[in-house]
Amino acid sequence: MGITDSLPKKSNKIALSVFAEFFNKSSLPCYLKGADLKYLAASQSFAEFVGVTSDKDLLGKTDEQLFGDDESCKKHTELEKKVLQEGVEIKDTIVPVTIKNTGDIVYCKTTKFPVVSKGKVIAIMGTSVDYTRTYEAEQRFEKMVSNY
Repeated sequence: MGITDSLPKKSNKIALSVFAEFFNKSSLPCYLKGADLKYLAASQSFAEFVGVTSDKDLLGKTDEQLFGDDESCKKHTELEKKVLQEGVEIKDTIVPVTIKNTGDIVYCKTTKFPVVSKGKVIAIMGTSVDYTRTYEAEQRFEKMVSNY
């Protein structure tokens, strides 16, 4: 059951308004993508995280358009297709992302889950937080332990 399926029609507008307000005010880097994997909405913090000025710079674009067509982008797309096709949640997965305008590699801790309406997955909601420092520290620790 989707978020608005159980609500009266008038309540749908209220739910969508609350949802938009969450995106506008959240410090959590989060986004909503359609079944075509194009961005429908994003928090300002997500826009800043991926290196664009405004969430409006993301709307209607795919990850390939924003990040380029590299292996990290393909990994995100693969995970999102799994969410769309199987309706599963992908939780706390570490995925590298190449920031297109700087070339920096950032490790994201990402969660992606289906948005369902009338039994059908119609969109993907997700969060991606910068996990780079923690990831790199874990890698150094593992290397140190394996060398010991």
